[in-house]
Amino acid sequence: MEYKRICDQVGSLSFSTFFYPKLQRGEGHAAVKNRTKAVDLFLFDLVFVHLCLGMHWALAVIDLKSQTIQCCDSIGQRHDEICHMLLNYIAEEYRVKKGCVLEASRWTVGRMRTKAIPKQVNGNDCGVFACKYADFLSQGKPLTFRQCDIPLFRKMMVREIIHEKIL
Repeated sequence: MEYKRICDQVGSLSFSTFFYPKLQRGEGHAAVKNRTKAVDLFLFDLVFVHLCLGMHWALAVIDLKSQTIQCCDSIGQRHDEICHMLLNYIAEEYRVKKGCVLEASRWTVGRMRTKAIPKQVNGNDCGVFACKYADFLSQGKPLTFRQCDIPLFRKMMVREIIHEKIL
């Protein structure tokens, strides 16, 4: 899950899996400011933040174009506090990089509609779901996969890792 840039065509960026824990434990923006030292986050349409929540994975999606921050969680948990933390991060990053104030009141924050998110039916596929959310969204595809697609996705991910290339 260490992809820095998932899809050049859509313009998406994916933070490493260490980003969120460092943001959460640290001093907010100051704890992670080096992650975008050489990158202008605001040149991307989508920014993905993989969330390791103990024994569960989810995905936060920062859509800079539509000014929304949402969480995709395969078991339907709400993560509004995470979305608000990410909005605070984005606002501070904007202030540092652009030298002006981000109008946070224009942003929509919260989880995606429950029916819009494919759900897992077991206790061990959350990581694959989180990766596929990023995969589909980075390609501009609707989230149309289902639990029955996960075994194939796992095989495809193994091939991508072995061949060091996204298929």
